[in-house]
Amino acid sequence: MNIKKQGILRLVRIGLAAFFFIGINLLLLDYSGLLARYLGWMAKLQFLPAVLALNFGVFITIFILTLVFGRFYCSTICPLGVWQDIVSHLAARRKPQRFSYMHRRRILRILFVGVTLAGVFTTMNLLVALLAPFGTWSRIVVNLVQPLWGFVLNGISALENHLGIYHTFPVEVWLKSFAGLGLAVFSLLLVSIIAWFKGRLWCNTVCPVGTILGFAAKRAVFRPTIDFDKCIRCKKCERICKSSCINIRHHRLDGGRCVDCFDCIAECPVGAIYFFPPAEKPDKNTEEKPRHHHHHHHHHGGPWQSNWQPKIQARNPAPTSLRNPPNPRRNPLTMSTRRVG
Repeated sequence: MNIKKQGILRLVRIGLAAFFFIGINLLLLDYSGLLARYLGWMAKLQFLPAVLALNFGVFITIFILTLVFGRFYCSTICPLGVWQDIVSHLAARRKPQRFSYMHRRRILRILFVGVTLAGVFTTMNLLVALLAPFGTWSRIVVNLVQPLWGFVLNGISALENHLGIYHTFPVEVWLKSFAGLGLAVFSLLLVSIIAWFKGRLWCNTVCPVGTILGFAAKRAVFRPTIDFDKCIRCKKCERICKSSCINIRHHRLDGGRCVDCFDCIAECPVGAIYFFPPAEKPDKNTEEKPRHHHHHHHHHGGPWQSNWQPKIQARNPAPTSLRNPPNPRRNPLTMSTRRVG
């Protein structure tokens, strides 16, 4: 794919992220349960719930696709990741290009993965619910947004009943628990504040799914790559990278932390970053090289001058008057066959 056309990848990512984000939120807000028939498959695609449900088909498929395309899951399918991108984008409107390279917090990442695995094997669901990205987002939507949506539906139903229209019916609005509400508020504020100032720091430090998929994404077949022969060291890509995984000074792009947002590809002014390796076109000026010939010590103005010319020059031959200017003193018809010089 042409480097200039690879900027379309960002638009494709945004379209897929919007599709999954809207679909999953509609599924979580649905009071009737009818949308589960059409959108339930989106919940089944979530990585950690698939692992806990022993849905090996989904788990293996996401892992293999990550080995090929990197962490596309984190930027399109995961609702918590998409929310962080939304917050980061709003922050960028006030202070654009605010990021810089950050070193990996390897010990913290392994620690959070270990805590999550401990919660899985010891049936401590609270630990898993606190760290799992889909569980965190579900808790936020169900405890905060769903009651508000229920009040909206009841208001619409009351208005329709007043007008004699009976298309919608009132729903029962209730809070699961005050502890769940407080935890949802805390989770939303914590994730949003981190995303506002540090972009995808939550995904690359706390989230166990991001760490697990990062091991595979680091060896992905296709991943953002910088051509440092073209790079002009403007550092625009480094300052726009919300994963803080680009280090222009040391010629480094950490593929394990990259979430395939493709912002750097769209931002690069010289097209030095690509996701799919660009097809190299041969240079027209070097596709034909001059042939090697033995040089003969002929006089350059006589009739015994060699007629060969390198192909690279033969395509645009110079005018005859410049190549072999006429010499009135040397007429080929009257010259002796004796070699001159």
